[in-house]
Amino acid sequence: MAWLLAALLALPAASQAAERAVTVTVLHAREAFTHTLALREAQQATFTGQVRGTLGKPGSMILNALLGGGGALQLQLELTRPGAEPTTFQLQSEVELAPGAPVNAAECDGWTVTLKYAGPRTSARPSNRRVSADLRRGTARVLCRQLLKPGTQANVVSGGTKGGKRFGYILNTLLAAEGAGYSLQYQLEHSPPGAQPLQLQNQATVAPGRPHRESNAGYRLELRVD
Repeated sequence: MAWLLAALLALPAASQAAERAVTVTVLHAREAFTHTLALREAQQATFTGQVRGTLGKPGSMILNALLGGGGALQLQLELTRPGAEPTTFQLQSEVELAPGAPVNAAECDGWTVTLKYAGPRTSARPSNRRVSADLRRGTARVLCRQLLKPGTQANVVSGGTKGGKRFGYILNTLLAAEGAGYSLQYQLEHSPPGAQPLQLQNQATVAPGRPHRESNAGYRLELRVD
């Protein structure tokens, strides 16, 4: 009986240590780069190496992930596409995941990142919110969407070389619940090749259906939380 009791007491710990997995897919210019990372709760997992795209082109990927309770995932991602004009995308965020269909963690400047979680389902629904930054100047437009858990910070960085000139886009956000809406702290930097650069840092109150809009240096920005 003593051994049976000990085995039963050990079941929760064994369950917590059981492996989960998250499949990270980065899509850019119609080519997808994918890696599946095995995870254990409260333990950091990493991957650094080459990944081959669906069209056969190489990419260099760095992943750091930490899985918390209830499918909460802290993720750092970097993907570099080498070549004569290399491009790089970076993502850092914390999201709550549930098993099932992939979710879009970020869509920005021609890049899309999806996460598919394999693990036990929790009773609580993910509390994630999607922050959208729609930046326009003339006919040019950069639309960036980030998925994040309220109370956490997220950032995306897109950069590279085009026509021999460097370009880059950075969006940092910190989202916190405030009444019926959210307090959104944000920092945005945009340096398109051959065009007026932009730097913004501000705080706004945003609610679903009530976007924040502002203009600066010929740019128009609309921020939404859904």
